[in-house]
Amino acid sequence: LTATLRATDFYESEEESDDGETHHVACLVQHTLEESYFAVEIGRLAGRDTARRLCAVSRQHGAGMRASIALLQSYSLPELYVCGGQVDIDTVATVHRLVMARGVWETVPSMPTARSFCAAASVNGRVYVFGGEKDQ
Repeated sequence: LTATLRATDFYESEEESDDGETHHVACLVQHTLEESYFAVEIGRLAGRDTARRLCAVSRQHGAGMRASIALLQSYSLPELYVCGGQVDIDTVATVHRLVMARGVWETVPSMPTARSFCAAASVNGRVYVFGGEKDQ
């Protein structure tokens, strides 16, 4: 935020109303949301619906947010992982990920052991695979 204020000369270029009062908050919001990084981060914290409402409420303040809506959309799409399984009669250790934002499958590093009929969970950005059956 400090970088945005310095880069836009906020302190020197406060807008004044007809009655001479300064609009510190409106000017601060406008300059902050013009920076795409801040618009994206505010949108991520506030959520897509709030970001869209901000775009609709104010053309001036919503311009930066409008530019970041597509990026916000990609952040909110989940990724789907397929871990292990069987190919014919062989149990495999492969892991594939569907990146829904791009609509593509990616092969990611394999599991240390081949397993099928396993369970998986995601915690703090990590995928944990447990249980199931492995080749003997």
